[in-house]
Amino acid sequence: MTSDSAVDFSRRKIAARSLRAGGTLILIAAAIHFCALPLLQGSVAPSLPGDAYNFVWPILAFAFSLDGVLLLPLGFTAIYCAGGILRGEHWARTLGLICALTVLVLPLLLVIVMGVRYFSAKLFLAAAIIITVAGVSMTIPILRLTNR
Repeated sequence: MTSDSAVDFSRRKIAARSLRAGGTLILIAAAIHFCALPLLQGSVAPSLPGDAYNFVWPILAFAFSLDGVLLLPLGFTAIYCAGGILRGEHWARTLGLICALTVLVLPLLLVIVMGVRYFSAKLFLAAAIIITVAGVSMTIPILRLTNR
């Protein structure tokens, strides 16, 4: 094994581990969404009059549930790509990078769309930190892979 191929294999190994870890973190964030939904309902219900709550809650619950549901295949896809990256398959690098960049954009969207006031909620902050760590830890190793 030449020095270049040893470095390439080492980088693929790191990228594969990062995708597995990042995918697992994404699955944890999905679980947080499902666990936090009843807590969210409990905090929204008393702050809105009945008619407003009846209008807003289904939309909010759907959007929050949708986030959790869409995080599931994203996490599984990241984990699935890890094996292909380890074998040096080009499709896995491309799909893994798409997953990583998608995850990396999520915390930025949170801040842009929602501002920082919601980060005082512990579950919200935990999910945002988990997603940020997953995005950064997946993107950097994949970008370091050679494009062969």
